[in-house]
Amino acid sequence: MENQCLTCVDATFYLDNKNLCQECKTAIENCATCDKPIDTDLVCTKCTDTTFYLDKNVCQKCANTIDNCATCDKPIDTDLVCTQCMDTFYLDKNLCQECSAIIDGCVTCAPGTTIPVCIKCTDKTYILDGDVCFSCATQPQCSEC
Repeated sequence: MENQCLTCVDATFYLDNKNLCQECKTAIENCATCDKPIDTDLVCTKCTDTTFYLDKNVCQKCANTIDNCATCDKPIDTDLVCTQCMDTFYLDKNLCQECSAIIDGCVTCAPGTTIPVCIKCTDKTYILDGDVCFSCATQPQCSEC
């Protein structure tokens, strides 16, 4: 057959059974790169970003496995590791803990920290000083700050 494609431009495409280049992400949801050896099934080799991890040829959302995990990594033959928690959480021994449970009045911890570092307090009722939230109620006759 003439003009038959033999190789796609990069690993974000694979050669289908009709020798046409198809995007990996259209065949496997959230898959960035893939491989399709001759006479075998399509295999995802990398997910679209770090909010997903590869598990048995499927890109899984980090937060579906580790609650409130924003980004993760799953090296081959090891357990899933959360690398960053969502905004109102901090990372503690591969678990995402809520900032407000540790720092009273805190709504946002610094991303990627393994100790709670508050960067935003509850609006109008707490004020941030360093990484600590102070209640406005500690000031005489103050109801909002």
